[in-house]
Amino acid sequence: MVSRSGLTVGQYPRVLEAFCDESGIHDGARACAVVGWVATTRTWQRFEERWFRACGGIEWHGKEFFGRARGKRVGPYTGWDDDKALAYVKRLVDAIVVSDLVAVGGVIDVRAFAQNPQTVRRRDVSRWHADLYLPDSF
Repeated sequence: MVSRSGLTVGQYPRVLEAFCDESGIHDGARACAVVGWVATTRTWQRFEERWFRACGGIEWHGKEFFGRARGKRVGPYTGWDDDKALAYVKRLVDAIVVSDLVAVGGVIDVRAFAQNPQTVRRRDVSRWHADLYLPDSF
């Protein structure tokens, strides 16, 4: 028997978790982008295991990885040649690709959004924090 929610009797909903980052929240920004990945809790657990193996104990941060001082890599990547850096990034990308993560994202015109009354802006933003549920078959 299937209920209105799409769940069959005995099924339990699954909560999706999102990992997102934003760009364009500074003063004067014309657009704000929020992008990231969505998955079930179990999928995230498996992904994190793969990610930590791929990192090899070196925590990823794009600003450090792509950052340079006098043309040389900085932070934990100091002394790395291009081959080592490429192999590292390939391992990270492979960890993402083999996982069941779903890419999500959106862009907001900041000026248009700001023209809405504050009550509307609060309501719209609160929708982004709504819990999402899927049947066990997800």
